[in-house]
Amino acid sequence: MTAKEEIDGFFVEWQKALVETDLAIKEKRVGDILREHVMLQGINQGGNSVTRKGWKHLEAAAQMLLASMKLTQKVTVDSAINAIVKAHFDRLPKAKNTGKLSEHAVEQCARKFIADVPRASGVYVYPLVFAPAAKNSDLAVGPVRILSKSKFLAEFKVPLDEEKTSTDRQIRADLYNDWEKHIEAYDHFALVAVLDHEKKLADDVGRDAADLLLNLIRMLFRHGHTDDIRIGSGFIFETQRSSLHFDSEGRAMFTSSRGPFGTTLDDTWLQLFVDHTGAVLPLFGSYLQWFASGNDPADPVIERVRYASALIGEAYSEPHDHIRIVRLVSALEALALAAGEDKAHNIALTCSYIGSDGDAAQACEMYDAIRAAYFVRNGVVHGDRPDPDDIRRAFYRLEKHVLSIFIGFVIYYRHIRTAYKPPHVKTLRRLVKEHASDYFWDPSLAFP
Repeated sequence: MTAKEEIDGFFVEWQKALVETDLAIKEKRVGDILREHVMLQGINQGGNSVTRKGWKHLEAAAQMLLASMKLTQKVTVDSAINAIVKAHFDRLPKAKNTGKLSEHAVEQCARKFIADVPRASGVYVYPLVFAPAAKNSDLAVGPVRILSKSKFLAEFKVPLDEEKTSTDRQIRADLYNDWEKHIEAYDHFALVAVLDHEKKLADDVGRDAADLLLNLIRMLFRHGHTDDIRIGSGFIFETQRSSLHFDSEGRAMFTSSRGPFGTTLDDTWLQLFVDHTGAVLPLFGSYLQWFASGNDPADPVIERVRYASALIGEAYSEPHDHIRIVRLVSALEALALAAGEDKAHNIALTCSYIGSDGDAAQACEMYDAIRAAYFVRNGVVHGDRPDPDDIRRAFYRLEKHVLSIFIGFVIYYRHIRTAYKPPHVKTLRRLVKEHASDYFWDPSLAFP
């Protein structure tokens, strides 16, 4: 489809949303609309939502316009979506007079809005844990420069001091103080010159460029020497973050963010946890005791549960979306022990059998989510670079089923171990495959 056709598809679904919203208001079902529709940003009038199908048309059109304008790396999809929506509503008064809403006119108007999205150039600064003993580093490769902390602070003293001693707006000095505290643990800085990008994308592009140069250093000196190299706000856990870039006029521009230091859960978390998992907590208690005892370290059930749990933990600690989904899918692969050519199907089928507790509708939903996530994961693993939004959607779609799948396998493995005591993973793999279908329809058929 073309961008024009996708915009036309958005028109159709937007009109459908208008009708559904009016009906829901009359029937006092506004909550249903909030769940079923996607709200359009920046619209403070009627018609400020679209169906989920319409949103997909909108996303596709935005991506196509950015690609045709060669702005995919410079303007975010969100900004392009907002441009199409703004163009759509700008054209509505004329459409009411003529009786026709022109997708061509909306596309041309959206292109103008996209071209006008504020973009800027500057030097983006990334603190590094690099080489504390090196005090005189100064390496420039293309737009990337690596400087020791002492050299950086000396070279950029003037613009930094201007912010530090600012009296016209206290917030400027506060932002500087946040940044000064933030960099205490770092010994070097990567500076990257980025041209004509939206701020969010400029940060991402700069980090990617800095990491590429660091990877050359990592590969040269090998893992034994370089495994502790880190970029700030990357793999390092930080309770306070601060960023700096110098704009095109050389002024220091800071941002800050703080905590919370853990989750946003309050004291109700414990009761919610017990309500949801209470029935299986005794079983998990026995597993944990088994783990902690140190007995049977080679038992394939312990090995599978321990390995899958480690991958899930790594997924939730992972700061990068594309690696997070790789780890989470790998955890399910470790549990399902699926083999054969069509691994996406085999993993999804086994997990949906075991994790759905005999609920066919739930099993179908699980199957679709796992299979979709597996293909996104393959794209990451095989270097196809899936779209970041597709990665996030696949992760969250899969994530809502992971607890049920994990609990299901812990229970299923208990049945297998009680009945067969498999001596190694190869035997466990065969037993998982042999009994999964029967277990879904009636556990007593699989383990009489």
